[in-house]
Amino acid sequence: MSFCRLSAVLTLLLLIHGLSSSCLAAEPTLLLQNVRQYSLALQDETKVIVVEGQVRNNTGTTVPYIGVSAVFFDESGAVVGIMRQLCGRIYSVDELQQLTFQGVISRTRMTHHLHDGPPPVIPDDTIPFMVVYTGEELPHEFSVSAYVLDLGTER
Repeated sequence: MSFCRLSAVLTLLLLIHGLSSSCLAAEPTLLLQNVRQYSLALQDETKVIVVEGQVRNNTGTTVPYIGVSAVFFDESGAVVGIMRQLCGRIYSVDELQQLTFQGVISRTRMTHHLHDGPPPVIPDDTIPFMVVYTGEELPHEFSVSAYVLDLGTER
């Protein structure tokens, strides 16, 4: 992640089956809200896990880009995948189900969204996020973090 700077991270640990959560940051400046997960089959019958929600900007300043990172774990706690995504680009269940595995990979590439990304996020505003886990091993639990992306240019 050489092109971005982590800033005041709020992390939730969520069990895929049962969705228990715990907050791991004391005073977040980016607040994760309405986080939910579900699994679905794509057009080519590949199973994926979708994590979606919103991030509220509590930094007190306008933020040009907000990213999310989701870390997926197996039952023993070993990491089975890490997915990062720029906030603001989400797809409906119907749109995702019409895609193949390669289509999801192509549409959710983070660099793809930097060119036509969402407008900056003003203080106290929210922006939606969606992370699609495309790993081979289905995870047992996951954590989600929100961070400010500093790309070195003003928008």
